[in-house]
Amino acid sequence: MNLLEKAIHSDNVPNLVIYGDKYTPKYQSTMTILSQRYDCKFKESFHSFGYRRSEFVHEFNLRGLKNSNKTEFENTLRRIAHQSNYFANSKNVILLINFNQIKPAIQSFLRVYLEKYRKTTIFIIITDNFTSVHEALRSRSLCIRMSDCNLREQITDKTNDPYEIVCLKITTYLSKDFVYLTTNDIQRIRDISYQILKYNL
Repeated sequence: MNLLEKAIHSDNVPNLVIYGDKYTPKYQSTMTILSQRYDCKFKESFHSFGYRRSEFVHEFNLRGLKNSNKTEFENTLRRIAHQSNYFANSKNVILLINFNQIKPAIQSFLRVYLEKYRKTTIFIIITDNFTSVHEALRSRSLCIRMSDCNLREQITDKTNDPYEIVCLKITTYLSKDFVYLTTNDIQRIRDISYQILKYNL
């Protein structure tokens, strides 16, 4: 079980910031794990920004958020956070995707909600750019960097090359907790693996 799975399946799910390169499966991985714990059969809602909901999970696509609908977004978020699933003994989950699209003023508003509604709501922020998330939000959340889903494809499939096997084992181990590895990182690991075997270190 990786770090993201442990967090979502824990008894006290923390607020989460999930980040990584735009090609990493941040949203897909998060939804897969959320679906194991919550009902994620979404119903579309009529809003000027991207919003859909299930019984416990509320998804906001912030790409459609503008100054003209900012108040509507805040009111919708406030209404969800005020509600508590007492009978189901579960918190609401607010999923904020494409977080790097929003402006600092809205982040200040969200910071207040992360603090005020911790007992009723879990906030999950998904972004391509970690620095786009304000420090005040990061400090109140568990931050998880997502690794490249095509990690194995970047490593040459040469099972008879010992240093490739070592490289694959190292990168697979690192990726278990979503350590993000670039192509350059993998090449460096490959070079180190070669040196280890060459000089029998």
